[in-house]
Amino acid sequence: MISPTLQSDASPQLIELMKQIEDRCDEWAEHLALVGFTLDVAVWGTLTQIIDLIEQQIQQFGHGSQQQKEAMINLGRAGARLLGEIRSMELPIRESWFRWTTELKEASRQAVLTAHNCEAFVGGLRPGTRIGERLKFCHQRDFGLPFLRR
Repeated sequence: MISPTLQSDASPQLIELMKQIEDRCDEWAEHLALVGFTLDVAVWGTLTQIIDLIEQQIQQFGHGSQQQKEAMINLGRAGARLLGEIRSMELPIRESWFRWTTELKEASRQAVLTAHNCEAFVGGLRPGTRIGERLKFCHQRDFGLPFLRR
């Protein structure tokens, strides 16, 4: 929801662009291939992919490196966002053996990286960031995150 201040002060093109960004952010997870799996496999695939990506940072930059620490923080946030979204979709539950197939690997990688991008975008709107501080005066969009609520 665009604030009245932004609507009265901004150009129609900016208002339309903001609406498009908001709409796209609302549906970021709807078309992920990972939602084609059962709940248990989707969750397992997400967690396994996060570990794999962190281990890649360790191999490339070393254990305890700044890159590893940043990967753990960023992928932790992305994982929380993705797992919350997966749980809200009410995927079917079926006990099954977990197999790290090519399809699951690709679907979980796509989902984790998409969640990472979403978290980076929304995270940039947090109070204290340059964009967040500017938007708090003109834009009241609640992205469903408690730290964006006043």
